[in-house]
Amino acid sequence: MLILRGHFTSAELAKAFDVSEDTVKRIAGDKIQFKQIGQIRKAVLGEGVSDYIGNNLTIPECSRLLGRSLSDDPKGAFLGITIYGAPDTGDHVIPLEDVIHGYNLYLNDIDDGYWD
Repeated sequence: MLILRGHFTSAELAKAFDVSEDTVKRIAGDKIQFKQIGQIRKAVLGEGVSDYIGNNLTIPECSRLLGRSLSDDPKGAFLGITIYGAPDTGDHVIPLEDVIHGYNLYLNDIDDGYWD
């Protein structure tokens, strides 16, 4: 399904966070609006989660969501993106827009025109 819908499903976020779908569903329900990702991450993963990540995803979360390493990027979804570090934990963070672009390319085979 195309991720221009404004939310991730509990199954998608569970995959990204490496927890069971039931865990995410119990806390957040079936649909997690993009603006709620940070809150749900903290509720699911507990304390010690960086507030700087916000509604974006870390590199490991993005890799789990897409089922691939960011270095395995034959479609170029992540060329030229800015990855920043959370100053309190050092987590490497990918902006949500780039995650959505990669999701659309790799899981839906749809180029949403991000680079146009």
